[in-house]
Amino acid sequence: MSGLFGYTGAASALEHILHGLSKLEYRGYDCAGISLLINGEITAKKVAGRLSTLKEQTALYSELKRSTCGMGSTRWAPGAAAEESYIPPYGTARLSLTISGMIENYRELREQLSSAGYAFDSTSDGEVAAKLLDWLYKGNPVEALAKANSMLQGSYAIAVLFADCPHELYGVAHNSPLFVGRGERESYVASDLSALVEFTQEYHALEEGEIACLSPENIRVMDQQGNLLTKEMQAASQDLAQVRKGGYRHFMMKEICEQEQLLEDMLRSRIFWGLPSFDRDGLPEGLFARYHRVLILGCGTAMHAGALGKEFIEQLAHIPAEVHLAAEYRFRDPILSENTLVIALSQSGETTDTLSAMRLAQSKGAKVLAIVNVPGSTMAREADYVLYTHAGPEISIASTKVFMLQMGVLYLVAIEMGRAHGRIDDSKARDLVKALLESTQSIGQVLEQNEQIQIQASKIARTQSVYYIGRGLDWPMMMEGSLKLKEVTYIHAEAYSAGEFRHGPISLVAPDFPVVALATQQKLIPQMQDNIREIRNQESSVLVICRNSFSLDDSLEQSTIRLPDLDDLFMPIPAAVALQLLAYYTAVAKGRNVDAPRHLTKAVTD
Repeated sequence: MSGLFGYTGAASALEHILHGLSKLEYRGYDCAGISLLINGEITAKKVAGRLSTLKEQTALYSELKRSTCGMGSTRWAPGAAAEESYIPPYGTARLSLTISGMIENYRELREQLSSAGYAFDSTSDGEVAAKLLDWLYKGNPVEALAKANSMLQGSYAIAVLFADCPHELYGVAHNSPLFVGRGERESYVASDLSALVEFTQEYHALEEGEIACLSPENIRVMDQQGNLLTKEMQAASQDLAQVRKGGYRHFMMKEICEQEQLLEDMLRSRIFWGLPSFDRDGLPEGLFARYHRVLILGCGTAMHAGALGKEFIEQLAHIPAEVHLAAEYRFRDPILSENTLVIALSQSGETTDTLSAMRLAQSKGAKVLAIVNVPGSTMAREADYVLYTHAGPEISIASTKVFMLQMGVLYLVAIEMGRAHGRIDDSKARDLVKALLESTQSIGQVLEQNEQIQIQASKIARTQSVYYIGRGLDWPMMMEGSLKLKEVTYIHAEAYSAGEFRHGPISLVAPDFPVVALATQQKLIPQMQDNIREIRNQESSVLVICRNSFSLDDSLEQSTIRLPDLDDLFMPIPAAVALQLLAYYTAVAKGRNVDAPRHLTKAVTD
């Protein structure tokens, strides 16, 4: 994740850019950089650390304040945050480029540019984009940007300064948002509308293939052929909080809807030639082949993701995996060996129980792989290896998109472990990766069922207790679904294995005690059908969340949420969205404070 902001006008570019970036720091905060045009030359300053560090550093150079045209970025570490060469903006003597998003084919382009005589200081995709643009630049910025845009693949937005174009700032985007705004004798560009509305209420969101040229006097928008386009500026809302919500009523809903793009972006950033790749994460080659046992630690939602990860690893790698509640594990005397890899899961990276459990494992000689969302967090610093989920800041207390991205990372880890242990060959691994990528589309398909899910949520909102049941991969999914309902609605909800349900819990089933049944595992459909019939025989209402191919009695069709048919292994992806929406709409129906439920915090740190 990263954010970019640029300014050209009559005032100090430095002050405007730093203020604009302060509204984007939620998109990344472990490195920041700025490029300014001063007397026909480009001056850049970069720091590892928060934006405040960049402010302190730039304050030491009074000449920077004279610049009236420039841009900057703040982002999570692109690989080696402590090294200046990895921090945007990137550039040459002729131009400077900053990027939001990622370029997928940078490796191939890097080889091509190396053959053309370009040397590289990093393995960053942004440096490749900058030097590609330099290679293409013949004095016409629009022409060079159009050619570069046709060669770059991925989801990105870029802003560019050219040394020989004083007072001008250029922008182009591909599958990633980029906004331009106009003020009185000044213009702005930003990756997020919330940064623009601090300065202007007039903006235009660049459409695919559009190139923007910003000057103090005007903003010109052109197509790929350089033809000038007529664009009307839109009026931005005055409600900054609402802008940051993207028009959604609650952050929780916004974050649910972000999952499809975030999951796809994260997966593509870790796929090379159709196979999982953790090179950019700094994982040593052959890491997963060293370990023949996996132990997964987490709390709450993270533990539920870990329970799914256990299943993924055992199915694909055929090595034993365990999942433990970190809050309990920290007080044990575990038996660990050097062939055990411990995976610790956390959104914040600051959860006390998980940190304590992780440290305990390390004290026993185990190596820890942290899957965490916040770079620079304690867990990220103390773990032996780190994989970031790159979900961006999660504002709503109830975790949604981080859970989805944790699942995504665990899928890739499991596939790579399967390869490392010879359980699946490259051809099978590529098939799995392809299916995983395609499964991201199921998120949008579930979101299209908003109306049906709202209807079912209104029924649950009238109850005081709910059972959640499932089998196989559906069981940990129901633990997560019931937790979401408890967190945001305050309705008592319990999750049980559908097979275990007969061993006591079914005695509580009654007309006013509904059951939510998840049935996505094709091989377990006959068993789930039997479980549902038995519950119905007790005159309890049942909401069935199932794959399209699941056959139901006609009497149950009115209480059904249908999910796209995927391979059993990937059904947790659409199931997660349906369960999140069910909890969300139930909370809305009950008038709860969706984003800030009572008694809860984002991270339990004491």
